[in-house]
Amino acid sequence: MIVYSRKIKKLKLMTSFARKIRKIRQWLFVNSPVMFIKNCWRFRKQLARFRSFDYKFNLDLFCASLEITRDFMLSDQTVTLGTDQTAEEIQHFLDLVKRYNNAIQVAEQELGYELSPIGENREGDKALMTRIESIEETSWHDAFRFLSQKLRNWWD
Repeated sequence: MIVYSRKIKKLKLMTSFARKIRKIRQWLFVNSPVMFIKNCWRFRKQLARFRSFDYKFNLDLFCASLEITRDFMLSDQTVTLGTDQTAEEIQHFLDLVKRYNNAIQVAEQELGYELSPIGENREGDKALMTRIESIEETSWHDAFRFLSQKLRNWWD
């Protein structure tokens, strides 16, 4: 009985070891550690700034991945037709997101007026704030309406 119990333990230990080896082999050859390191390097700026409590960090990460996709579409490595158009569409989305992120600067350029420092209220501040809100609202809706229409086609 004791000999049989030892054989079962030894068999369980061997199958457990074989499973671990299989997982390591899968990680090494299917999920390439080189690609993992390369991706960590590509997204290092976004990963360093990432915070889970704000959508802006997720949006930055998404935009960084779209920039990489756009650059790939513009390279000579693609084999499908229409990649130039796809790259232009991705760039259009990125421009809309950039306009959303820089709404203050865009509004200041449009109105030729700078936002006053905190504590000072000047007459043009209210008009500038209204324009900033308008730019943010329209850029956000335009960007994600465009994304919802085009996203599936970018990878087909």
